[in-house]
Amino acid sequence: MNCEWIRALLVLLAITCVTPLLGDSGALDTSMVQLLANPSDFHGKFVRVSGYLHNQFEDTALYLSKEDADFLNGKQSVWIEFGDEIDKDPNKPLEHFDCKRVLIEDIFDKNMGGHMGLSSTGGIRNISRILEETRWFDGKKHLQKETGSPGERLKR
Repeated sequence: MNCEWIRALLVLLAITCVTPLLGDSGALDTSMVQLLANPSDFHGKFVRVSGYLHNQFEDTALYLSKEDADFLNGKQSVWIEFGDEIDKDPNKPLEHFDCKRVLIEDIFDKNMGGHMGLSSTGGIRNISRILEETRWFDGKKHLQKETGSPGERLKR
């Protein structure tokens, strides 16, 4: 029994040590809820966060939910600015990601605001990576077979 326990711990340790070598960007995984509730805790940090993207004129923000985006609820969003070079999955124009759930990563700035103060919580500058999230369930049935979480895909 002890050998099995030790073997399991060694496997977990090996996975933990090897994961950064497989292309992990070193971003701090967080949620929109944590980012919105505690912007000072994330100021200046390299973050990876998931949300609903609006990439439109005077509304380039990552929202907590589609409903918040539909109502332009700036209190539930962070402003975003894309960098010059972006790693995109799928590799499509940025317009492809508009009105979709995405994972993004880069440096969070609590002092950054949106157009006319739309996103008062802060923002993420020079987005370097964006990943379209896969919808797994529609409330009635599974839509996809799981092959890894979106966060694991972004780490590749």
